[in-house]
Amino acid sequence: MLDKVYNTLKGAHPHLHVFKKEEMPKRLYFANNNCILPIILFSDPGYVINGFLPVQFNAGEHGFDNEEMDMKPIFRAVGPALQKNLEVGPFETVNIYPLMCHILGIKPDPNDGHLDATKHMLVSATEEMKLQTCKKSPPSFTVTCRHSFVYRSPALQQTNCLLLQPNISHFVQSTCCHFSAPQFLCFRA
Repeated sequence: MLDKVYNTLKGAHPHLHVFKKEEMPKRLYFANNNCILPIILFSDPGYVINGFLPVQFNAGEHGFDNEEMDMKPIFRAVGPALQKNLEVGPFETVNIYPLMCHILGIKPDPNDGHLDATKHMLVSATEEMKLQTCKKSPPSFTVTCRHSFVYRSPALQQTNCLLLQPNISHFVQSTCCHFSAPQFLCFRA
């Protein structure tokens, strides 16, 4: 019965794409998901798959091929872990999850994304350079953080370094310091 439905739909319309679950293009990340039905349909942009019920379009539709330019979202992110004023080319949105997990220092659940696709957005290159300096001659002082915006990445946790963020007051040796640019402070544990 499934093959009959598949064969009937396969040539039904030139703007209708019909796949068996196992035939789905790998880039769509459908084949290994238990929630995906055995037959998948999607249409070209400008076309909608509809049954007998009237369709009302309020703001648009979804479910088109993610290689279509109209399906490409805008990604904008700002924060202490990300490079400032960086403009990047297109990347798959499945790669946002591992990036966010890395920034938050949590282990991601199994997923189709890859941190390698987005790690160039991180301040890690600068961070690594500063860490090398920190490792060579760490100064001895006490850091007391009285603000929740001190960023301590997984890489920094291994080296006793803190990245103090701009426009946030931090207390170093009981002296309030206000930085206008990110500063890396290293201390002896």
